[in-house]
Amino acid sequence: MHRKSLENIYEEFHSGPNGLKEDQAKENLRLYGTNTIKTKSKKPAIISFLEEFFDLMVVILIIAGGVAYAFKETTDAIVIFGIVLLNATVSYIQKHKAENAIEALQRMVAPKARVIRNGQQIEIEAFHVVPGDIIILSPGTVISADARLIEANQLECNQSILTGESIPVRKEVITLKGKNVPKIEHSNTVFMGTTVTMGTGKAMVFATGEKTEFGKIAQLTTATNQDPTPL
Repeated sequence: MHRKSLENIYEEFHSGPNGLKEDQAKENLRLYGTNTIKTKSKKPAIISFLEEFFDLMVVILIIAGGVAYAFKETTDAIVIFGIVLLNATVSYIQKHKAENAIEALQRMVAPKARVIRNGQQIEIEAFHVVPGDIIILSPGTVISADARLIEANQLECNQSILTGESIPVRKEVITLKGKNVPKIEHSNTVFMGTTVTMGTGKAMVFATGEKTEFGKIAQLTTATNQDPTPL
């Protein structure tokens, strides 16, 4: 997206300097979905904890503990059941922390955004921001989506939420060329969750929700991949 001309980006999302028309905004909302980061629905704590005991290896350990107890190997049975309980507790705590982490990340995104639609500046709920929207940037603005700059006046953004670097980054209206660089280093792009520290500008949204760099990080926070065991 950073290499495309603004004209091509406008064409791709059926937008322009005056923003989306209302009917096109509704169509883009249908196509791309709401600007939210989806999370798994929370289950009651007791159910989440009990689910930890249904893993195949845990079931095998429980059976082994039961066999040991049946053969009066009490010490072995206690050790096995202790390991099972400890494993379930640690796993449950880690999942609970991950759920809390993604909720905290979601709270960092501004609840509202100022956009241009039908040539007029309006304030809308952030989850209704869609690709093609022109967002207004000013000092203190928490950016609600990933967007390509179309106007920038001494614009700087704090991207520490994504990079850990607290020094503001200068942003400018250019079409990047040359070698590939990480997306977060694109100087012609502003990102969801980052904050405008100085200057003003306008930017056209090209990614929302889980498609943003912020959304990808949020999803990694809760994503877990289990490799198959040799068994």
